[in-house]
Amino acid sequence: TNASTALGDGSKATGLNATALGWNANAAGRADVFIGKQAGMNTGHANNNSNIGIGEGAISNVGNTVAVDNVIGIGTGAAKGIQAKHNIALGAYANGTDNGSAAVTTTNNVAIGERTRASGGNSLAIGNRTKAEGQAAIALGVGANAEAQNSFAAGQSAEAKGIGAIAIGGAPQADNAAKANGVQAVAIGRQAAASGSNSLALGKGAKATHNNSVALGADSESAASFGAVGNVTVNNITYGGFAADNVASTVSVGKSGSERAITNVGAGRISAASTDAINGSQLYLTQNVIGNMGSSLKTILGGNAALGTDGKLTMTNIGGTGKNTIHEAIQAANNNANAGFKIAANGDASGITADNKTIKPDETLTIKGTGTGAFSNYDSDNIQTQVSADGTVTVGLKKDLTVNSVTAGDSKLDTNGLTITGGPSVTKAGIDAGSKKITNVADGTIGAGSKDAINGGQLH
Repeated sequence: TNASTALGDGSKATGLNATALGWNANAAGRADVFIGKQAGMNTGHANNNSNIGIGEGAISNVGNTVAVDNVIGIGTGAAKGIQAKHNIALGAYANGTDNGSAAVTTTNNVAIGERTRASGGNSLAIGNRTKAEGQAAIALGVGANAEAQNSFAAGQSAEAKGIGAIAIGGAPQADNAAKANGVQAVAIGRQAAASGSNSLALGKGAKATHNNSVALGADSESAASFGAVGNVTVNNITYGGFAADNVASTVSVGKSGSERAITNVGAGRISAASTDAINGSQLYLTQNVIGNMGSSLKTILGGNAALGTDGKLTMTNIGGTGKNTIHEAIQAANNNANAGFKIAANGDASGITADNKTIKPDETLTIKGTGTGAFSNYDSDNIQTQVSADGTVTVGLKKDLTVNSVTAGDSKLDTNGLTITGGPSVTKAGIDAGSKKITNVADGTIGAGSKDAINGGQLH
């Protein structure tokens, strides 16, 4: 009809410019082309236009209620039972219902491969038994599955079930392929798994199971967020005021027992607001300064001060006080100083008791004599002080005194002799009786050369 062509037992070409080639092939729409056994069979709507079905049962069983245009089905059962326009199915049973799948009802899908299914609308599936069932989903590789909207799965058996998820990494066994099942999750690598929302697992066996987490490197595992870090107490010292102290998520580069070092880290900015990573050289410099401070403090303290490998400074018997802390040592020294010292004497002045009297730091000990002359009239040649081992201070008087003169009442003894005021005198000039009797004179020698004094008895 209308330049249509039908070749084959039971074939029909009822559409305008339609072509049906093969046993029971059926081309009911305008410009339809169906080639193969039962191609286009039971697809009878007059508005099913510009479809191409090549292969046994291709684009068949569409029915008479849905208008299907611009569908390409190449392969046995390709696009069989399809219920939407603008679809491409290349491969046996691609986007067909023979494998037990529901009919495709969305437009603009491309399925390439045996039993491949692209049914989400604007979806693409390439590879045997590959599925792209989410809207605008893409699945590449044997058995790859992009199930959710805007998801992407690449690699044998790779699986992306979260909205916007990306899974890249295939394996012969489905359990070993990459899996991105969290919303906006990304899993790259064999056995990589990203199940947390907005998570990233990068590397073989990497697992990001927590929301917004990152697992970097083979077999790395994410960790849960630990929330706010308001302050930290170490050795009874509390540190706080950290920048970005409310941790929303974590990045892991290993797992417990398989930790990794992060190398080649640039020097981070150091400030109160910095959230940059700090490298080892920066930490070394701060530790070096702290170490120098500790060593200097140890030197300043002296004694047996010791700086341990843990940074602890210890010291015992500080300053010989028997105390092990500076506070206690100062307190002991202060107590000793405030206790003062005691004085003791062999005898006290009348009415005064001075034995064992305590002299405190704010008090004055005055030692003075009763002399009233000028300071130049006093000399210490005949007095000496000595301190014994027990601390006793001894004041001694010279056995043989050396003085300029000695005055006792009216008597004065000086370098010229002895003078008694109003009485006799014995001086270098001679003996002056001072108009006094000389009594108790022993008998003198009476002779021509005698110079002895003669008493009254001898003269009588």
